[in-house]
Amino acid sequence: MEFLVGIDQNNCKYYQDYLPVIIRREFLADESVMLFGIDEDDTACGALALRLRVPEAELIWIYLAEDYRGRGIAQRILSDLMSRLRDQGFDRLVTGETQSGASTGAFRALLDAFPITYEETESAIAYSTPAQLQQVKELSGAAKSSVALAKVSGGALTSIEQAAVASGDDLVTFPIERSDYDEKLSCVYMKGGEPAGILLAYRSAGKIATINYLYTVSPNPEAVLDMMRFFVAQAVSSGDLAFVRMILVNENLLGFLEKRAGVRVMRGFRATVDLTYIDRMRRKAQLRLSFWEEENAG
Repeated sequence: MEFLVGIDQNNCKYYQDYLPVIIRREFLADESVMLFGIDEDDTACGALALRLRVPEAELIWIYLAEDYRGRGIAQRILSDLMSRLRDQGFDRLVTGETQSGASTGAFRALLDAFPITYEETESAIAYSTPAQLQQVKELSGAAKSSVALAKVSGGALTSIEQAAVASGDDLVTFPIERSDYDEKLSCVYMKGGEPAGILLAYRSAGKIATINYLYTVSPNPEAVLDMMRFFVAQAVSSGDLAFVRMILVNENLLGFLEKRAGVRVMRGFRATVDLTYIDRMRRKAQLRLSFWEEENAG
């Protein structure tokens, strides 16, 4: 039997592997964010995060360990969650394409079990493997100009931030903190001795590497490819990464990867579940019970 468990300082160690650092930071910074662990038979097997602002609840993360998938657990958990939210006065549950530790296709299939509407967005998310990316000629070999982000001073990040603000580009969210990236997978592109681009990647739950920022101060395809070469080389050499997910990356790069590497690119969406359907289902169930009691009276 699976259950949702509120996460607190006493039990957080059991669920931390299922929550990316960026989600944990959001929980600490935003009082409206709540974290829940997923248990089955008293064993931690996943986690989810919600942002609660009546009348809307936002599912900002859900992850279920691979060994527990395909058994209907996530669907039952979401059904129970929606019923609880409705009882607490929420009218709708919203979510988007980047909020799941599973593939976007699997996430949408899960959501389709409920009365849901989709709205397409301009964002996109891509999925691949380190080996698949390594097969692309332009992404193989050593990077020419990139250096590990850990070797770059805070001044480099400040320089990129200032350039992003000046250009009105809101792709990169600042300030960048150490928990935003894995130093072995991330890099800064240097041009003329100055930082001209940044690639930030982190390890999320399981054997997944997520590129969450890929930005250049000015349009520079070679800088993008050079940073990707660095990332691919590091991801392959790690030996334990089975999956690569790319969020908030250049649309031209996505098109290139889709064409040359067969990378799966899922266009963004915002999904809304109408929680008032729960009231309708409950009324229907009560009506059926009334009919049954009348037919079996006496």
